[in-house]
Amino acid sequence: MQAAQVNNPAEIRFTQCLRDILRFTDRQIHVLREDGYVTAEDLAHWGYEDITKWVAHKEKLRVNAGGSPYGDMKRKSLIALAWWVTEKVRTGSPIDLDEFDDEARRSSIVESKVEYDSSKDELTIDKPEKFKYEDWPEWEKSVYTYLYSIKNSLGTPLAYVIRKPIFIRDIDPREQLVINNAPLVGAVFRNDSQRVLTLLRSLTTGTDAENWMQGVTCGRIAMESLQAHYDGDAEAEKRKQAAKSDLQSLYYRHEAAFSFEKYINRMKKCFDVLEKYQVPYYEEDKVKHLLDRIQNSHGEVKTQVSICRASYSGSFVQASTYMSREISRIFPSSNVASVSFGKGKSRESRGGRNVSSLKNRVQKGKRKGLIVEKNNGVDISDLTRFYSKEEWAKLDADVKKKILESPARKKLRAGKDQRGISLIQTGGGLKDGASVVTNSIDKDSEDRIVAAVIRGVIESSRTNQEDRNVGEVASHTPSHGSRVGTVVDGSAGSTRSRSSSVTFGQSILRG
Repeated sequence: MQAAQVNNPAEIRFTQCLRDILRFTDRQIHVLREDGYVTAEDLAHWGYEDITKWVAHKEKLRVNAGGSPYGDMKRKSLIALAWWVTEKVRTGSPIDLDEFDDEARRSSIVESKVEYDSSKDELTIDKPEKFKYEDWPEWEKSVYTYLYSIKNSLGTPLAYVIRKPIFIRDIDPREQLVINNAPLVGAVFRNDSQRVLTLLRSLTTGTDAENWMQGVTCGRIAMESLQAHYDGDAEAEKRKQAAKSDLQSLYYRHEAAFSFEKYINRMKKCFDVLEKYQVPYYEEDKVKHLLDRIQNSHGEVKTQVSICRASYSGSFVQASTYMSREISRIFPSSNVASVSFGKGKSRESRGGRNVSSLKNRVQKGKRKGLIVEKNNGVDISDLTRFYSKEEWAKLDADVKKKILESPARKKLRAGKDQRGISLIQTGGGLKDGASVVTNSIDKDSEDRIVAAVIRGVIESSRTNQEDRNVGEVASHTPSHGSRVGTVVDGSAGSTRSRSSSVTFGQSILRG
């Protein structure tokens, strides 16, 4: 059967493409034209399943009833041409059938099948959080990202409804074209706009943002109303100043106070806000700001800062990634955040501390209403107390450092050192060679002597308390001052008091 004669150039070129590229017979072309597909534009948005059903239906009909066999390859080729035309329409590109050659046909067969398979298992992200004024830039982007993951009946992401001249930059260029060229009129847009409006209302109900959408019946207009207010000159200026102030106050000193991960995330957020409001930093300035405000005295950290400055000065992301990896390597015990399995949140997300490894992490419990912290089974609740050799050997290096650098311990130690040395030097009543110990005090033994003095006072106090419990008359044991000499001397008080002083003197000798 001869195909019908046509004079329209677009129809002629379409017929030629069907015959030369898709290898259609005159009968197959005639059946297609009889159903209204006379130009390439008529194939736009004719989907994979619809074409498959159409071919199956035509193959069941008798020839004199409008039927025709096509076969599997011609079905795939027709689907590929329809997909190729649809892509041109979606991205706003001209439809030039001279570009649809045999190679384009083969690649379009694959692309159309991939798109069809992925559409059956479309992945959507979590719905954005409720609107918060202070999180407007992040909230706006989360709405875009969420709508970007949802597609309408034509395969266009719903983000096109609220698109702006400058859209999210970190998306696929092809998707960017699809979003920018989707029409903002017609039945499809009206339906999509209502879906977006419903989302925005659900995210702003009960918040201040709700006031700026009163009476609005279009999702695009609703978003424009929010943007006009929260991105207006006054609001934009406030956010820019807040970001600049935050950048000036950001420093990284050590993991226990403010983790490096938080440090770079906060800094990135500030840079993003400034870029959003057209006052961006150059990449070199970002990296310089990042590295200049690392104030950790560790030698290797300083070395890695220098290496990073020399190797990654042109990319904030690369510099942040490099330093984050090196900080994790240098301070491995700070990397593992404990997890609350009941709520699925890490300690860091709950604002908790993250200063030890998972294996030897600091454990907490309760004792008489007080919080008890332990590291490898050693009680470290009181950083000022005396730690035995056995306890000290069990502690992690970072915990030891924390104890030694504790301001309270240094202050207390200074006072105790002074009192302890005075006590030993004036305790002439000590027996069994205690005076020898007194006369041979040097800097290396100060800590042991002071610890022994304090331990002896505590033991003596405990003994006197036991005397009271059994009804004996016991002398009071002052904990400081010149009267301590009475306890050490053992010349006053009960037998238990004298026994305490002997034990105390011996503990000094043992120290």
